[in-house]
Parts: sequence; C-alpha cells; structure tokens
Amino acid sequence: MHPSLVFLSRRYTMTQVTLVRVKLATAGIESFSYGIFFLLTASSIVLTVYRHRRIRASLRGDLPAIWKQPMNYGTFGLAILVTAHWILNFFRLFQAFLIVDDGKAPGKFFANLRETSLVIKTAILFSTLILSDALIIYRVWVIWSYSFYVIIFPVLTLVGLTVCGIGLPVQLAHFSPALTIFASDAGRWITSDCVFTLCTNLYCTSVIGYKIWSIDRFSRGLSRDARSLLSILGTFIESAAIYTVWTIFVFVTYLSSSNMQFFGQDIWPYIAGISFMLINVRVSLGWAAESQKDTFGALNVTDTIASIGRREPPYDSGFAMQPVAVTITQATTEATDFMDTEDSYNSQKRQSRV
Repeated sequence: MHPSLVFLSRRYTMTQVTLVRVKLATAGIESFSYGIFFLLTASSIVLTVYRHRRIRASLRGDLPAIWKQPMNYGTFGLAILVTAHWILNFFRLFQAFLIVDDGKAPGKFFANLRETSLVIKTAILFSTLILSDALIIYRVWVIWSYSFYVIIFPVLTLVGLTVCGIGLPVQLAHFSPALTIFASDAGRWITSDCVFTLCTNLYCTSVIGYKIWSIDRFSRGLSRDARSLLSILGTFIESAAIYTVWTIFVFVTYLSSSNMQFFGQDIWPYIAGISFMLINVRVSLGWAAESQKDTFGALNVTDTIASIGRREPPYDSGFAMQPVAVTITQATTEATDFMDTEDSYNSQKRQSRV
C-alpha cells in the first residue's frame, strides 16, 4: 500500500469514535429528546381534549368523539413506539455493562447485530418512521379533499419504506458475525429507507405547502379580514425541516461508515415524533387563541380547500347563500384545524341546515 494511503487509513482509525462512547453519549441525548417528545405529546393530548370540549359546547355535541379521530390514534401510536424504543435502549445498556458476560465486553455486545434486543429495537425504529410517514400522507389526503390521485406517489414510497423496514430486521437476525452494519447486505436496506422517507416527507410538505399557499391567496382576495395562513405554512415547513435534516444526517454518516450513524439512528424516532407533535401543538395553540376571540365557525380549512379544488360549494345551497366574506373569514379563523375527518364534515353540514 502506498505510504500516503497508510497514513490516511491510520488517521481515520484514530478519529473514528468508538461504539461504546457513541452509545453512552446517545443515552443522555436520547433521554433529553424523549423528554421533549413527552412534553409535546402531553400538551397535544391536553389541547386536543380542550379543543373537542369547545367544539361540543359550540355545536351542541354533534361532532364525533375524540377516539374517532385518526390523528389521535397516530398520537397514541407514536407515543407507544417512541417510549418502547427509549426503554429498550436503556435495557441494552444494562445488558452491555451488567448482564452479558458480566459487562466485560460492552463493545462486542453493541457490535453484535444478531442480538435479539437490537433486532426488536430496529423493528420499533422503522415502525415509528412508517407511522410518521403514514400520518403526513393522511394529512395530504385530507387537505386535498380526499383525493387519492395526489397521494399515489407517497403511498408507493411508504410501501417501499415498509418493505425495507421489514427486510432490515430480518436481515440482521440472520447476519454473519463477521459482517458489520456497513456491509452491503444491510446497506441496501438502510440506504433505501433514507431515500424513501426523504421522498415521502419532501413531497408531502411541498403539496401541503402549495395548498395552504393557494387558499391563503384565495382568501386574501375575497376578504381583507381573512387571517393569513402563512404562519400555518411556516409551521409545516419548520417541522418537516427538522426531520429532513436529521434523515440526511443519518444518510451521510452511514455512507461515510462512521459510528455516528448509530447515534443518528437511535435519535431518529424521537425526531420523527417531535416533528409530528410540533405541528399538533403549535396548530392547537393557534386554534385555542383564536377560539377565545370569536365563536366557533362552521367551516374549517379542510372543507374550504376541498371546495376550491372542486370549484363547487361543499355544502347545500342554503348555506351557500350566506355572504362569501363571512364564510372565508370563518374558514381562515379555523385554518388550524387539520385533524377533522369525514364525520366532522358531515356533522358540520347538518349544523349548517339548522
């Protein structure tokens, strides 16, 4: 080997962070990230309960119960998965330093990719990513008036992520002890996972942003009092940026064969959960502030966007006879409501006939 190549190889070996150090550093940062996620989740649940109580008080309880809302299932599902990942990571620390071989070889334990706890943790990790991507796809479907055409591409990428999320744990369970996580057998799954989830989130953020921008421009043209939706657009972009940047970090560290990719993968589910909960909390806080100023409007942003996409009124002609300016003002006042379902739409339609 050429002397310069030998020098570079030795230099890389010296700067490579050991796996034990990465895992110990990850434990602290992971707990901090889980604390943020826990606070956001608790706030989201409290604000959701408050929101539904206000809705029932204003609309005489004709809306579906909280447990009928798909987004609430997603909130609890993410909470369970992220909590399970956090518990399992600490269990692995106890295994490495106390249980397996009396803690004499923690580095060897962490390097064992066939360890059952690692296989389960990997499955939980990708279950979290799959659920997170499924929820943002659901948001796109609702925002775009329940159109299946707009979600064809993200559904395909979600299927790809699901296949890879199943394939990687299975591959690890049958991994040869001589191979590392950077071997091509695992690399094709991890690389595909990063690409699929990046494509899903970038696409969904773009189409949601375009729809919000469109309704903001439309509402400004019809009513000077309509509240701008650009703050909602900013919420989506900022939350998506956090997840996207972290996914790129995982991708780059893996391609560079750095042990920091273990750090990136361990924190990945918390970033996905935080990104999702940030949208819920910030949107719910905006709704709570607006609900104190005026009564709960009959329209929400989902229905308004749907009506623009179809170019026809979403309700019966009796409601459509009301002044357009008032309708758009109510729609933008309730622009923070991204979690209603078809049942909510139908119940609000019945209310408009009363």
